[in-house]
Amino acid sequence: MATPAIDNGDPEDWHNQIDLMIHREFARRDFVDGALSPDDFMEALFQYGVDPIHAAEAWEEGRRFM
Repeated sequence: MATPAIDNGDPEDWHNQIDLMIHREFARRDFVDGALSPDDFMEALFQYGVDPIHAAEAWEEGRRFM
């Protein structure tokens, strides 16, 4: 699940978005490697700025976050 950072023109916000994107990628990697349970992965996504339920529903509808 790609959840990229979105640049809104504010440099501080951009750095925060990059940090969140990196944390989401680490969580995705850990989930794929079996180090995170599905519940822990959902919690990580939520903690790092993605509503996992909304993301799953969008994915089922064929939408992507790119």
